[in-house]
Amino acid sequence: MSNKSAHMTKIITYTAISTALMASGAFIKIPFFPVPLTLQSLFCVISGATLGYKYGPLSQFIYIILGLAGLPVFTSGGGIAYVFSPTFGYILGFVLSSFVVGFILKYRRVKSIAGYFAVCFAGLLCVYIIGVPYLFAVLNIANKYGKGFAYFLTAGFLDFIPGDILKAAAAASVLKLAGKQFGL
Repeated sequence: MSNKSAHMTKIITYTAISTALMASGAFIKIPFFPVPLTLQSLFCVISGATLGYKYGPLSQFIYIILGLAGLPVFTSGGGIAYVFSPTFGYILGFVLSSFVVGFILKYRRVKSIAGYFAVCFAGLLCVYIIGVPYLFAVLNIANKYGKGFAYFLTAGFLDFIPGDILKAAAAASVLKLAGKQFGL
């Protein structure tokens, strides 16, 4: 087996593992309204860091395709109708998050836990850039929920900051330990 084949086999394997972790992270959840707390965002930033800005987002995209194809990999099932779910914007945000983390780590050499924490937290914030407006649009505009954007900013973002700090710290610790394995 050539070095190029071995490298691609490794990338495909890690991408598949990342996709599987995203699916399993959907089932490790604490139900909140309007958005459940899951481990998906933790796995998302780790995928961006370990797979880079090309293959990290690819793993997220594959996860989305599997869910939209009908596999029950999202927190509440799967299927094409899931695009009308208030939380689908967060799922789309995983692609951006993984890309941003991978991109930053490609062009900025990070060696400290604090550096990894900052990159991971920035990646987590990317999930909300798409997730919160989508949540607002589906619940407030499409379903006439009747709440202002400030409500959704709080319920769909600010309430999750303490958990995201813990997730970013956990991801930073994992990345610091696994840095040599993944060339970080």
